[in-house]
Amino acid sequence: LFNSQRPVPATGYLRRILLIDPGDRANFDVFMRGLVLLNDFEEMARQARTVVEREPDRADARYWLGRALHKLGSLENARDHLNAALRADRALARDIRFVGYTITTAALAEILPGR
Repeated sequence: LFNSQRPVPATGYLRRILLIDPGDRANFDVFMRGLVLLNDFEEMARQARTVVEREPDRADARYWLGRALHKLGSLENARDHLNAALRADRALARDIRFVGYTITTAALAEILPGR
């Protein structure tokens, strides 16, 4: 469904799959990417936080939580989660550096009022 430009139904299906198998990292990753496409960073933070609470050492969940918190403007919390992700998995360094280059939702609203 993502490939056919239909992220809303795709994220619904992935949410159901993750309820059945919450440890499925590949589906979790695709689900998080779908939430990015939908600009639903609050849901992304909720879902990633749930995984982090269950598996605190899981680098991918820490990364996604940090990325969501960054977009939501919670920069200090984002930094804590992104640093934890990097300590757990150095392969995330490039992705984490990218988060630092992205603009927060609040900053975007200042640049593009009415958006």
